[in-house]
Amino acid sequence: MDIYSFINSRDVAEHCRNINKTWNTFEMSVIIKACYTRSMPEKHAALQELIDRYPDMSVMLHDVDVRGEHEIHVESIHKKLAEIIELERRDPEHHATPVKIGDNFFQWRLCDVNK
Repeated sequence: MDIYSFINSRDVAEHCRNINKTWNTFEMSVIIKACYTRSMPEKHAALQELIDRYPDMSVMLHDVDVRGEHEIHVESIHKKLAEIIELERRDPEHHATPVKIGDNFFQWRLCDVNK
C-alpha cells in the first residue's frame, strides 16, 4: 500500500517518503481516515488491506465524546476497523462528508501500544 498517497500534504508525504517513514497499523488507519482527497470506497479498500495484510494490535485509545473524556481498550484494531467499515457502509449518508480532524475517530490518540 502506498500510505504516503493518503497524506493530505504533498510536502509532508514527500518528506516521509524520502526518509522511508513507516507507521504501525493503527497509525496508518488514522492517516487513511484523515485523508480528504479519497472517496469512502477507496478508504474502505485501504482499511480492508490493513486488516488483510498488516499486523493486528491492541491499542488504548483516548476518546472524547458527549460523555466526556475516557480511555477505550481495543483488543484488535482489525476488528475495530471492520466495525468502522460496516458502520459507514450501513449509513453512507451520515458518513458521506469527508472526515476531517475533529470527529471522534480522530480525537483518539494512542496511549500505550503495549498494553
